[in-house]
Amino acid sequence: MKLNTAKKLTAGALALSMMFAMAVPMAFATNEKVWTKEDDYKTVDIKKVYTAVNAGTTNPAETFYLKQIGSSVTGGDAQSAPPLEKLTGDGETEYIAKVSYTEGEATKEKPFTIQLPEYTKVGVYEYTLEEVAGDTAGVTYRTDTLKLVVTVINVEGGKIRVAGVHTESTGKEKSDKFDDNKYSAGSLNVKKVVDGNLGDKNKKFDFTVVFTNNTGKEIKSAITATVAGRAADDFNIAWDANKQYTYDFSLAHDETATFANLPYGVTYTVTEADYTGDKGGYQTPTPAYSEDSGTHNTIDTASETLTITNTKTGDVDTGVILDNAPYILMLAVVAGGAMTLVIKKRREEE
Repeated sequence: MKLNTAKKLTAGALALSMMFAMAVPMAFATNEKVWTKEDDYKTVDIKKVYTAVNAGTTNPAETFYLKQIGSSVTGGDAQSAPPLEKLTGDGETEYIAKVSYTEGEATKEKPFTIQLPEYTKVGVYEYTLEEVAGDTAGVTYRTDTLKLVVTVINVEGGKIRVAGVHTESTGKEKSDKFDDNKYSAGSLNVKKVVDGNLGDKNKKFDFTVVFTNNTGKEIKSAITATVAGRAADDFNIAWDANKQYTYDFSLAHDETATFANLPYGVTYTVTEADYTGDKGGYQTPTPAYSEDSGTHNTIDTASETLTITNTKTGDVDTGVILDNAPYILMLAVVAGGAMTLVIKKRREEE
């Protein structure tokens, strides 16, 4: 009886094991993707994030481009990979995709949309892409390459394309988007301070600022100027043959001129008219930069402040009366005392 029971238990366990063994591959099979013609990738998107590094800055309008620089094929009979479809617009036929940002639109995520070619053979087609370096001052362009992998497989009714995007750098986590593109610009603040007991705090002091485009790129930014709290309507940047722009302005005590949205790399010089000696009697001013300023005379941080202090001092002439008053008072007291003694003596003699 016990033997029969043991046999039954063994048989039951064996049956369960066989059922489990059969169920496991079935379970995995149900999770496997079943590709159909509807899954065909006609296009593929590569996501881009364009950001402004500093608050209060406005990116210029910009169009970014991608181009194919290499390809290979494995796992099939194809000898080479067909090129990716190219754009058809004027001056764009060497590029495979583009994305445009209007002025001030940085911080938005937008896609490069790539049109895939038709493939006649199955296989794994790998494309190497790169972003075209533009010529806009203040804009950082991606330098690492991108990888697009298109796997062509057979399905019922024909072949389909399945695409995978890799924007990660070597050794980094996989990603299908990138955020290398940044717009970097800052502001220059020129502040006037008048000091000294003879300094005229209502006087306007004349300044000249010269901006130079040393970036090696074209400045397309909308640069603005505010002088003493008011928008400078006469500030209209037009770069000369030396890539410079000169602007004159005036400030009184505690007033500031702010030049905003200057792309990183722009250099500047600020000079003040001569108010020393017989031209005003002020001491030679010494410029002082705030602690948060970056490299002096180069825009490379969010905000740079240059304070120029004019000092004028002198002795206060108090005149003879004030200078000799104590001595005169003493003489008056002595004279008064002497006169009193003379009068008293005469009365006694009488």
